[in-house]
Amino acid sequence: DLHSFPTRRSSDLQLEAVTPQEMVFRTEADGTLTLIAYNKEDENVVIPAMHDGKQVRKIGDKVFFKNKKIKTLVLEEGIEIIGMEAFYSCDKLESVTLPASVKNVRERAFASTGKLNKVELLGNEIPVFGNNSMNISKMPSNKTARIIIPDTADLFEYGKVLQNAKAAEIIEIARKSDSPSSFRWIFNPDGYMVLHRCMDENVKEVNVPAEYAGKPVKEIGANCFIFTRKLEKVTLPDSLTSWRSEERRVGKECRS
Repeated sequence: DLHSFPTRRSSDLQLEAVTPQEMVFRTEADGTLTLIAYNKEDENVVIPAMHDGKQVRKIGDKVFFKNKKIKTLVLEEGIEIIGMEAFYSCDKLESVTLPASVKNVRERAFASTGKLNKVELLGNEIPVFGNNSMNISKMPSNKTARIIIPDTADLFEYGKVLQNAKAAEIIEIARKSDSPSSFRWIFNPDGYMVLHRCMDENVKEVNVPAEYAGKPVKEIGANCFIFTRKLEKVTLPDSLTSWRSEERRVGKECRS
């Protein structure tokens, strides 16, 4: 027998909108989670270390690639890996806080984030940083950018590793309790410090310290005083072995 069924006009149908999940995770073989998509449009982002009773261990590759909304980022303690290009070219990203649990920051994770002004690393143990992972500043004139490490961490080793990951020399790398400084340093792998740049445009006298980060200051880089148009006097330490051709850029007096 043929049975007839009542028909419904299309105007009577109510279509439900399908909303994507705010955060999408993949379960790995070890039972931990990897964040693979973030569909919220928050400016201030906190990535949880737990979701549905499981550890969120990794931020996946390119999850925030060229995100145009995010301004601040906090990863909760427990997250261990930041994937390749995870925050690449996040043009509005200004502040990042990474927990002590982070062990690996992969290639170009924070590259080309031109407004990123503050990165705080909470762990004494230095993570593994991939190629260009900390190439955080497009702007050489970014005079206030800082990477902050714990007071109890090894500043020289941290600085050396961060600069090897392409943190620009123009960025201040400092301990948490340190006041902002006008000096920018190169952490030379051979075990000494190079004064790269003095950022104070109004300074008239500069005293170059004999050591920084527990290492001797042996060099002053080329163009170190390019911003110091009012500079009159520089006092040099006995530890200095090279000043390149910088003397010509200093004003009225230079004495050691």
